[in-house]
Amino acid sequence: MEEIREGPSAEEKPQLNERGEVIDARKKPFTAQDIRFTSKGDTLYAIVLAWPEDRKVIVKSLPAKSEPVTEVDLMGDDSELQWRQTPSGLEVVFPVERPCDHAFSLKITRQLKHGARNP
Repeated sequence: MEEIREGPSAEEKPQLNERGEVIDARKKPFTAQDIRFTSKGDTLYAIVLAWPEDRKVIVKSLPAKSEPVTEVDLMGDDSELQWRQTPSGLEVVFPVERPCDHAFSLKITRQLKHGARNP
C-alpha cells in the first residue's frame, strides 16, 4: 500500500517495530502543512493534521496546472469555504471555528479526465 502525504512530517521515515507496525516516535508536533490523502472516485480527501494558525492551508500537490478543482468542503462544517487554485497549490481559507479537535478533512471534488487517477 502506498502512503500519500506532504509536509514536514512526510520527510521523516516512520519507525517500525519487529512486527512491522509503525511506532509513533515523532519529536515535532504536526503542522497544517502535514497533509495525508485518500480518494474515492472523483473525490479527493486531504486530511490536514493541525489547525492552521492563520486559517490558510496550501495543498501543494494540487497546483493550477493539475486537474481543475470544482468544489472544496471542510467535513463537519457547513460554511462555504474560500479557495482557489494557484501555481503554488490549492489555497483554502478555513472558517473561524474548528469543526473538531483533531485532524481536519477537506473534501475536494475534481474534474478528472477520463482514465485519470487521484494522487
